[in-house]
Amino acid sequence: MLQTLPKVWLTYGAISALLMILLAILLSTHKKFSFSFYRIITMDLVLNLFCWINTWPNRMLFREDGVEYILPIYENFNVALYISYYIMNVFLHIQSFSSITVCIHRLSTAIYENSNMFWSKYFLLVYLIILVYSFLATQLLNLNKVEFDYQLRAFRPTLLTEEQRLENRLYLRFFIAGYLLVIIFIGSFTLYKVRKRLSNESSQHKSLLRKMSQITIAHTCIYALLLFWQIASPFLVYNNSVNVLMTVSDMITFSMAYILLIFDGNVRSAIRDKIPFTIMIRGRVSDFQSTHNDSSRVIVM
Repeated sequence: MLQTLPKVWLTYGAISALLMILLAILLSTHKKFSFSFYRIITMDLVLNLFCWINTWPNRMLFREDGVEYILPIYENFNVALYISYYIMNVFLHIQSFSSITVCIHRLSTAIYENSNMFWSKYFLLVYLIILVYSFLATQLLNLNKVEFDYQLRAFRPTLLTEEQRLENRLYLRFFIAGYLLVIIFIGSFTLYKVRKRLSNESSQHKSLLRKMSQITIAHTCIYALLLFWQIASPFLVYNNSVNVLMTVSDMITFSMAYILLIFDGNVRSAIRDKIPFTIMIRGRVSDFQSTHNDSSRVIVM
């Protein structure tokens, strides 16, 4: 039986995942979202959705209420748990570089006139390079294997040597701090270039540039939470550290969907247009108004 925390994860996660799927479909098909910025955001949404799905074996592995769900996988297809754990570490780099790509896109649109054409043509290639890099970077990490203690009825990670643990701490701090510094630098430089360019743009283009900047800045700030977790993790018990990691990971994973809802009016209006319940209500209101107008004509006659 699941305890409270996994139920909370599952509840807000399922709602957020459905929202991400809806947004990915809208951004890919709706005519309002033809700008290349939305191609980058769509890729970010899709990759983060897969990231969230992949976290579930790892977030349940060391919980008492997760044994009954994970043990059959361990006994019948043990390699699946290792692959999931490996991919979870790959996603550290994918999420980081996806955030950096959003910033780079924002910067390039502030500097180059034809950047939209470039990103529309090569965004898939950019993300393919990110995937290859992320898998290669993960090779540098010392990964624990997992064993099940049948007497204690609990999973236990195999112990790493002190040298391996030190290497892992340096690895995580180096990459997370490096990614964050790159994002902060590119974000700051982007704001400077955007302010210079805004004065020469039409009001409609100004609105698009501001919207892209707000989305980029908000996403960057939320990503900083991952660095704060890394700073705090040595002071937490391992199980608590995993719980904090998964919660922070969820905040980063789902953040883009809610940032779009907050800052992008086109996204909100597109969702209102596509939700059947809203359309049904609008149809009933229109029918009522039409009937009311017809009645008014009859009375006037």
